[in-house]
Order: sequence, then structure tokens, then C-alpha cells
Amino acid sequence: MIRINPGQSALDINSQIILLQDKTRQNGDRFLQFNLNQEFNALLPLGELQGVIDVKIEDILPVPQVKEFWLGIFNWRGQAIWILDLANLIGANHWCKKSRIKDAGIVILVRVEDQIIGAIVEEVSTIAVLDPDLKLPLSESMMMENWGDFFAGYFLDSENKPLMLLDLEAIFSKSFKRSFLSKM
Repeated sequence: MIRINPGQSALDINSQIILLQDKTRQNGDRFLQFNLNQEFNALLPLGELQGVIDVKIEDILPVPQVKEFWLGIFNWRGQAIWILDLANLIGANHWCKKSRIKDAGIVILVRVEDQIIGAIVEEVSTIAVLDPDLKLPLSESMMMENWGDFFAGYFLDSENKPLMLLDLEAIFSKSFKRSFLSKM
């Protein structure tokens, strides 16, 4: 079980992801919707997910001499999983960097090439079903430095606020290469 938005009941998100990935496309594509911080909502296609886990910050082993957006390594099923602070990477104020640090977060697991990597977020909001024809391209005025590398467009929610569609493969491959391969 994981934490979700207040007012919603608890759910086993991994079970829902598996069920929804297996269903044929009906009324749109399915996305995991989550908060990077309290002001920034993002989407990830369900097909890219390997799982969602609750992680205590103290269980992430810091690694010296890596970029600050890499929180460290977490042991998941006997594998060393690199944990990326996604909000920090894109320049957003992240909840785990505040003076009053929470003790846990949600890690979204994805496979990049032959490795599973995690991205930590504060909470998972819902599983959204969106019409792919309604995806909008990013405009120059929306993009901060390097955002074009990390997003594949956006959708508008019911309040006309953007739901940014993440390109996690680009995020992980660029941040991983920028952080580690240049040192080898």
C-alpha cells in the first residue's frame, strides 16, 4: 500500500498498474499522475512503469561525488537502484530538500535500457486516462532551461492547469550519462 492524496482511499497502485496495462486502449491512454512538488504535476505512461514503492529517505544510501539530483542507492529485491530526485533535476523546489524533511517518499521505478532506476516523488495522485490527440507541445514561454530535454508535451486538467508529460528515458539517460559516464 502507498500513500495517496488525502480524501482518497488507500489502493495497491502496482496491482492497478498491471491491470490497466493489460487492458486494451479504451477512451484514451493511461498515465500515472503524480506531484513533483506542491505546484508541479506530471504524467508518466503506465507502459513505462516497473512499479511504485514507498521508500524511507533514511534507507537511501547517499553516494559521494555525484550530482545533487541523485539521492543515492536503494536496495530493491536485491538490486541496487539509483534514486533520482526528479524535482531537483528540473529545477523545482523539492519537498525532500525543505528544512523539515519528510521521512518517506514514493519511488516510481522504470527500466532504462537494461537497468531499473527510480524517481522519488512526494505522492501519487491518480491514474489518469487522457486522449493522446489532446496532448499539446511545449511553448517557448513554458520552458525553463533544459525542460525541452525532459518533457514530451503536456495535457490540461479540468482546471486548465498543465499536466507535464515526462520523457523518463531521456531524463534518466541524460542525467545518468552527465553524472557518471563523464567521470569514467
